[in-house]
Amino acid sequence: MSWDRARIRALRHGLVGAALVTGLALAPVVAPASSSDEAGAGSAFSPMIAHADPAPTPSVRPTPTAPPSDAPTQAPEQRQEETCPVDSPRYIKQQPIILDQVGVRRAWDITRGAGVTVAVVDSGVAAGNEHFNSGDPSVVLPGIDLSGEGTDGRVDVGEHGTAIAGAIAARQLPESKGSGLVGVAPEAKILPVRIETGLEQGNTDKPGQEPFMSRVARAIRWAADHGAQIIVVAQSSKDPNSDLEAAVAAVRGRALVVASTGNTYQDQKNNEVVYPAAYEGVLAVTASDAYGFASDQQVHGAHVDLAVPAAVIHTTWFDQADCLVGGYSGDTPLPSSSYATAYAGGFAALVASQFPNESPDMWKYRLEVTALRGSSDQRTNELGWGIVAPYEALTFDDIGTRYGPPHPDQAAHPVPNRPAEVSPHLTSRDNIMTMRTYIVCGIVVLGAAILGGLVILSHLRGRPVVVDKDDDDEDVS
Repeated sequence: MSWDRARIRALRHGLVGAALVTGLALAPVVAPASSSDEAGAGSAFSPMIAHADPAPTPSVRPTPTAPPSDAPTQAPEQRQEETCPVDSPRYIKQQPIILDQVGVRRAWDITRGAGVTVAVVDSGVAAGNEHFNSGDPSVVLPGIDLSGEGTDGRVDVGEHGTAIAGAIAARQLPESKGSGLVGVAPEAKILPVRIETGLEQGNTDKPGQEPFMSRVARAIRWAADHGAQIIVVAQSSKDPNSDLEAAVAAVRGRALVVASTGNTYQDQKNNEVVYPAAYEGVLAVTASDAYGFASDQQVHGAHVDLAVPAAVIHTTWFDQADCLVGGYSGDTPLPSSSYATAYAGGFAALVASQFPNESPDMWKYRLEVTALRGSSDQRTNELGWGIVAPYEALTFDDIGTRYGPPHPDQAAHPVPNRPAEVSPHLTSRDNIMTMRTYIVCGIVVLGAAILGGLVILSHLRGRPVVVDKDDDDEDVS
């Protein structure tokens, strides 16, 4: 009886151990997809997203309070207690969450964007902000004003351009200031190209005036002519423009245009191709949510190349200090293709800094081919080639065997035998099984087999030996 009890106890212990190991192994599969960062404190798409003081501020641009629809959405009421001050600096101690979401700190071990100029085609940049003057010389270079106000671009009354510039190249202030803000490419320079004041509503074309996108075209040409390697255009239009297309083609080979793919809550329809994002050679950027999933608040379509998690972001606020800017739907931050484009422009600056002798098309390829996605040879209309991975883009060894987007030099690097496929539903929550899942399942099965073997072995070792007498022995005796 003592042997039976021991055997049952050993079997029970083995089953408990197997259950614990199985549970631990399955935890990453059940949880949202993540990507760890050796130097970061948080997982890539961790649910632990904290808001810093002060409370997040509604964007100065209209945002909805209801799910997107074909009809324009009214702006929500602004919560006065959440506004950032315009008459006194305010600092936010927390660093931008993007640093840990996509592994920016690891990328900084390689480069921080030195030697690269990023043009911000927007509402101007408030160059007086402390984050643009922490060190010598200033981050913001003299630019141009195409809005008709005659400035050099280093002024902003609309906030949008300053927020874009800060996300890219804000510099860390002394610790005594109490600000954790720093851009993703803090050693890059900003070249402001002001095309609007930021106070216009909708940038609609007016009879007898230059079409807005033709002005954007002039801005792109001017930026490339004045040394910008990266040109960030957080603007989009559903209507093609011949001037814009010609400008993009003219600067290709000298600069990489990074453009937003659009937000459905800004009177843009889903699956509607927008420009300049859809033009050949442009890096078209959408925003995912904080966990790396596609958002219905974003415009999806064949023009999407890359995704960046970006909603309410910690960035520069006019010429004051810090602010959390963005929009909300209820209490949920709205993914913003503008701010995703800002971050992507910063990551492109890191790549350009590390590989100055490569072409802009190759910088674009590095960001696309190394992006995190469910299958290496599949892109989606929601997230393009996947979630940006700047460290991987900087360490990518181009030997021409990687599945994914077409290589810029297809003669030397032909597409592998298995062609890329479009899978619109690859990244849906109901179909998120990836290679990681298969690996974990394999570990579970192997672990269970090993545990089963150990239990059986322990039974065999503990079982007493029974010697039965045979009939011959009995006869001899």
